[in-house]
Amino acid sequence: METDYCTMIGTSSWWSEQLAAINLSDDDNDDVDDEEELMGAVQADDEQSILSKNPWLIRIADPVGDNILHMSVRNGDIEIVYKLIAFMYEHGYKDFKKKALKDKNVDGDTPLHMALKNGHIGLAYHLVRADEKALFMSNNDGITPLQLASKVGLNEVSFLRGSQKASISDVEIELMKWELRRMSSNVATRWNELCTAIDKGQEDVIETVLTRHGKNLLCWQDKQTWKILLHDAVRAGHVKQLLQFMVDNGLTDAARLGNRKGNAALHVAVEINKLNAALCLIKAAPTTVYQVNDKGVSPLRMAIKRGCHDLVIYTFQILSQSLLPACASEFVQHPKNATLAHLAIRVRNLETLKLLTEHLPELVKATDQKGWRPLSYAANKGYHDEVTYLLTNFPESAEKHDKDGSFPIHKAVGGGHISIIEAFYKHCPQTLHHIDHKGRNVLHIAVRYGRDDIFTYLTKELKMDASFSNLKDNEGKTFMDYAKELK
Repeated sequence: METDYCTMIGTSSWWSEQLAAINLSDDDNDDVDDEEELMGAVQADDEQSILSKNPWLIRIADPVGDNILHMSVRNGDIEIVYKLIAFMYEHGYKDFKKKALKDKNVDGDTPLHMALKNGHIGLAYHLVRADEKALFMSNNDGITPLQLASKVGLNEVSFLRGSQKASISDVEIELMKWELRRMSSNVATRWNELCTAIDKGQEDVIETVLTRHGKNLLCWQDKQTWKILLHDAVRAGHVKQLLQFMVDNGLTDAARLGNRKGNAALHVAVEINKLNAALCLIKAAPTTVYQVNDKGVSPLRMAIKRGCHDLVIYTFQILSQSLLPACASEFVQHPKNATLAHLAIRVRNLETLKLLTEHLPELVKATDQKGWRPLSYAANKGYHDEVTYLLTNFPESAEKHDKDGSFPIHKAVGGGHISIIEAFYKHCPQTLHHIDHKGRNVLHIAVRYGRDDIFTYLTKELKMDASFSNLKDNEGKTFMDYAKELK
C-alpha cells in the first residue's frame, strides 16, 4: 500500500485547495505551457514553482505524443525523472502519477518502454517501482515492457521481483534527494574533467572518465554556456572515441543534443568543415542529418549548400531503404524556403541533384516558397544542365503546373533563356502549347514580359501555326493585343 504523502508532510489541506483550483481533467488543458518550460525549470532546480501552479505540465505531449517523462527517459536524464516522480509522490498526486507513467506516444510506448528500448535499465527498475502495472501495457506492436526486458537480457522473474515494492517510502525519497545533490556536483566536476581531456586529446583520461561516468556525462549540458561534450569533441577532432562509447552503450540519442542555436554535433561538424567527424556522426546517428536547428536548417542542407557532395553520398549510403521511407517527408517538406532539390540547383551541383532525385523522386514534385517546382526554378534561372537532366529523367515534371497556374515552359520564357526553350522543344516539344490558368500561351508570356528574342525564336525558328498565334486568353486577347497595350 502506498504511503499517503499529503498526510506525511502535513500539507493535505493545502494541496486539496490547490487541486480544487487546478482542473486536472482531460478537457481543460488549453492554457498550459510547453515541455521546454518544465524541462528548463527542472534543470534549474525550480520545478516546484512551476508544477505547484500546474502539475498538468508533466503530461503535456509533443507532436509525437512524448511527455517530459518520455523525453527524459530516452535521454537517460536520471535526475529529471527522479525529480518528477519524487514531486508527484511528495504532493499526493497518486492517480495523476499513474496516468503520466502510463501515457503512450504515437508508437504506443510508455516511458517504461522507452527506458528499456534505450538501454536505461536503472531507470526502468525505478519506473516499475513507481507503477508496476506499466509492465503489462502493450504498445502498437503488441509488446509489453516485460517482454522487452526479456529481449534486452533481463530475467523476467527477477525483473518482476524488483517491482514488488510498488511504493517509495519517505526515507527513500530523502535518499533520492541526497543522491541527486551528490550526482549534480559529481557530474559537473567529471564533465569539466572530460572537457579538458578532450581539448588536450588525452585519450587515456577520456577512456577512464567515460568508463566510470560516461552515461551521465554525455547527456549533460552546462547550464551557463550550453556546452555539450560531443560538440567539443568535434571541434577538437577527438569524436571517434566518444561516438564508439555512445554506440556501445546505446547512447546515440546524445548526438541530437542542441546548443544555444539548436545546432546538434553534426551541424557543428559541417559548419567548421570537420568532414571526417561528420561522417562518423552520420554513421552513429543517421537520422540527425535532417534534424533542424532554430533557423530550420538541417546538416544535410548545410552540406548541400557548402558543396560537400561526398557527405551527401555517404548520407544516402548509410540511410537504409527501411529508414528512407520514414524520413522522406523530412526531406521533401523541408522547413526552409526551398527543398533540397531546389538548393542543389541553386548551388549548381548537378551530381547532388541526381543523387537526391534518385533516392527521393518525390523532390521533383516539391515546391519552394514561390510555389515553383525544381524544373520551373531551373528553367527560370537558365540552368541548362539541370533542366536537361530533369526533362530527360522526369519528363512528366514538364506537364505539371506550379501553384501560380503556369507551367515550367512559361518560367523559361519569363526568364528569357533561348537555350532553355530549345531544351524544352527538343525533349518535350508539346510543352510549347501549354496554356496557363489565364489562358495564355508562350507568345502571350513573351510579349507580356518584353522577351523580344524569345518571341522572335518562337515565331521564326519554330514557325508556330496560325491557330497558335491567334489564340485568345481568358479575356479574349491575342498576343497582338498585348503588344498594342504595351506601346
